[in-house]
Amino acid sequence: MTDLDRLYQLPLSEFTKARDALAKQAPEGQRAAIRRLQKPNLPAWTVNQLYWKDRAAYNALIAAADRRRAAQLGMLAGKAIDLGAIEAEYARARKAAADRVRALLKAAGESATATTLNAVNETLEALPGPEGTPAGRLTRPLKPMGFEALTGLVRSGGARRPPATVLPFASKPPKITQARAKEREAERAAAAALKRAEAQAQREAGAKQKARARLETALRAAEAAEKRARAKVNRLRDDLLEAEDALSEAGSRRSAIDAELKRL
Repeated sequence: MTDLDRLYQLPLSEFTKARDALAKQAPEGQRAAIRRLQKPNLPAWTVNQLYWKDRAAYNALIAAADRRRAAQLGMLAGKAIDLGAIEAEYARARKAAADRVRALLKAAGESATATTLNAVNETLEALPGPEGTPAGRLTRPLKPMGFEALTGLVRSGGARRPPATVLPFASKPPKITQARAKEREAERAAAAALKRAEAQAQREAGAKQKARARLETALRAAEAAEKRARAKVNRLRDDLLEAEDALSEAGSRRSAIDAELKRL
């Protein structure tokens, strides 16, 4: 593990200071390059932590994504592939990674807002990312690869069929077999299930944030009430002491008056 690897594992608030310190210690020819290293934003940093702190979940997602992409390319090339099962496996791996990411955010004390989680989920879906994407050193979120990119991969990969057969606007659409229709149905079901799971997770996170805010408000109110009660108790204690002194003084005066009456 290099010093640069350790840099991207630090808490986000420590990145800039540690990067500048690393640049000062580096050889003269490397200092400028290190100083130019961009600080990750929160979504990118979070996915980096998945790579560094839960490599098993990260690798499982990458492996499932590779199988899914290979299956999609195979289907575009005209092969008969059980895409539904592969999509379901990918959905499970992605959900497991998303669960771990939320746990890492919570452990780091970072806010899991809807915007952050959306960017994180898009990055997880885009992994492993374009060629040359540095694992564990992302600085900005990734965007999922669309259909156009897949067709480009088919062309560059030397698919047997001519490019025209994979264009989305072919003059005569290919015949959809019953097995292909089932695969597409399973793919849509898996995608819908994933969206529902993500929406549920976001709703749960929002509900927890609201509950926490309510509890914090109630705690502050209780603390203020306690403070007021203590102040009132202190005032009553002072009043009681003054009343006891007045009572004692009145008793002494009464005794003196009784003694004078008896003398008279």
